[in-house]
Amino acid sequence: MHASLRFLLCLCLMCATLTGRAAPVMLDGTAIYQIDVPFKGSSAAQRAADAGQRLQQAAQQGLPAQSVRVVDSELGTDLMLGDTYLSTVFDSDAAAAGLPRTELAQQQAQAVAAALSRYQRAHSEEKLWLGVLYAALTLLAAFVLGHLLNRTYRRLHALIVGASRRSMRKLEHRTHHIVRAAPLLQLLGGLLRLGRLLLFVLLLYLTVELLLSYFATTRPYAGRLLGWMLAPLQQGGLVVAEQIPKLFFLAVLIIVTRYLLRVIRYLFREIERGNLRFEGFYPDWARPTQKIVSFLLIAFALMVAYPYIPGSESAAFKGVSLFLGVLFSLGSTGAISNLVAGVILTYMRAYRQGDLVRIGDSQGVVVSHSLLVTKLFTIRNQEITIPNSVVLQGHVTNLSSGGASRGALVSTAVTIGYDTPWRQVHALLLEAAAQTEEVLKTPAPFVLQTELQDFYIRYELNVYTDQPQRLPFVLSALNASVQDSFNRHGVQIMSPHFFDRARGPVLTPPEHWYEAPARRPEGGAE
Repeated sequence: MHASLRFLLCLCLMCATLTGRAAPVMLDGTAIYQIDVPFKGSSAAQRAADAGQRLQQAAQQGLPAQSVRVVDSELGTDLMLGDTYLSTVFDSDAAAAGLPRTELAQQQAQAVAAALSRYQRAHSEEKLWLGVLYAALTLLAAFVLGHLLNRTYRRLHALIVGASRRSMRKLEHRTHHIVRAAPLLQLLGGLLRLGRLLLFVLLLYLTVELLLSYFATTRPYAGRLLGWMLAPLQQGGLVVAEQIPKLFFLAVLIIVTRYLLRVIRYLFREIERGNLRFEGFYPDWARPTQKIVSFLLIAFALMVAYPYIPGSESAAFKGVSLFLGVLFSLGSTGAISNLVAGVILTYMRAYRQGDLVRIGDSQGVVVSHSLLVTKLFTIRNQEITIPNSVVLQGHVTNLSSGGASRGALVSTAVTIGYDTPWRQVHALLLEAAAQTEEVLKTPAPFVLQTELQDFYIRYELNVYTDQPQRLPFVLSALNASVQDSFNRHGVQIMSPHFFDRARGPVLTPPEHWYEAPARRPEGGAE
């Protein structure tokens, strides 16, 4: 009969626990007894929490366990600790437990007395110092184990990697370098480091768990530590499990997009190399067009992927996306204008890399032309960066467009008096052009009479060079040849500044061409 009654009691307690009605009375993180039913508006959980709080306060005050007693009252049987009230056993509690009220109260009193005795022993000074000793020994053992683990890892790493290096090199040779040994060795080393990290985390967890269990105050947290560590992993696992279909779709989308980008890169590379041709599509358009098409493809893939990104439907994700969109819109106005201008300049073919151009007040060789900026390298070894929007708003003078094939034009001008026959001047200028290096014979140089002034005629010498990047140097050499030719034949180059000077040509005879510190070229040539 007694066994049957106990079975019924356990069954009632189990049912109450499953239905969420039972609540334990706790002391120092340990359940003492439980309350199964509410009473006059107070739930079972509230009654258990109040009783546990009073019991905790009494234990901290050091009330002896022998002072636990049972006192009958008008409403039920009170559980007292000396003169401190703990809780009351009502008839409804006895009915739920299937025991007489007094017997149930006595059982709870015995449980409280035993719990107080354990509490007093656990919080004694002797237990505290013993816990400190155990904690010191545990820390020492953890340090020794960590040191041994580190040394063991180093030996195992050297042994395993050394043994695997030869076999992986053989595999690389057999697969004709399709399978590389270096990435495999890096992967093996990474797995070994991951194993060491997991062992250190396990050692750390066990050390903290033991340290918490040595002291009565922290002992309740020792059992919860594993739950605190596993709860985020469990929650993350559930989230990942729910998002597996979406993640699978994103993986397929990423793979397809990646291979499409490879196909696009291959096609435009063939166009750039000239292996694939389309009427009206120039090879120098291939690279910028590839970037534009790749960007549009990635943007389309992001639009398709957005609804499948985990958390994209949450208000926080939408708020962050909106905030980033506003920041991008406010901060990218200039960048977008430069980008559009870069695309227009690319398809206008105003210049290419290596051309000598003049953009506004800047002149130099185009060393880089991206969708945002154009970079020029000047004769003074300066690199000038010009936004494409500025280039598009102004005008561009390409000084070397087709210079390698047709020749870039170089011009210089002189003013000669009317007393010198113009045919002689033409011959002198053409002679100077013929004596200048880096000047092409074909197309032939030519002379133009551009102005008839009051006291002189302005002659313009035009020559071609196949070195457009060296236009300033070619012009300087051409001017030097012009001076030598005119001085050699005794013809003065006029200027308004000579108007009031004494008669007689202002010349530099050939015998004075190499006055110090100038040096005559080797061979004695003029």
